[in-house]
Amino acid sequence: MDENSLNLGIQRIENIKKDFLNRNYNDDIERLRDIHDYLVDNVQYEDNGQLIGHNIYGSLVKGQSVCEGYAKAYKYILDDMNIPCIVVCGTGNNSENEIESHAWNY
Repeated sequence: MDENSLNLGIQRIENIKKDFLNRNYNDDIERLRDIHDYLVDNVQYEDNGQLIGHNIYGSLVKGQSVCEGYAKAYKYILDDMNIPCIVVCGTGNNSENEIESHAWNY
């Protein structure tokens, strides 16, 4: 990735975050739901084996991520809203009842 692409990506990430920061919400529940819905509507779950799917760049710039990328993007936005959030990593059962790695927000 060249420096220009990286800078454009960073600018996109910051613009998305600023958009949420500038919105008027009635309460934190509405704020949390709005950010959640944005990620669900704009990020496709994609496990292509690349590191980019595990970070906010994959989620907010490329629109493709795995659970870890979703969780990190959500936390990144919430951090500037002073809403406590951590990314939790562990395991869970998938739809075939197989144990696999997973990440989520707490």
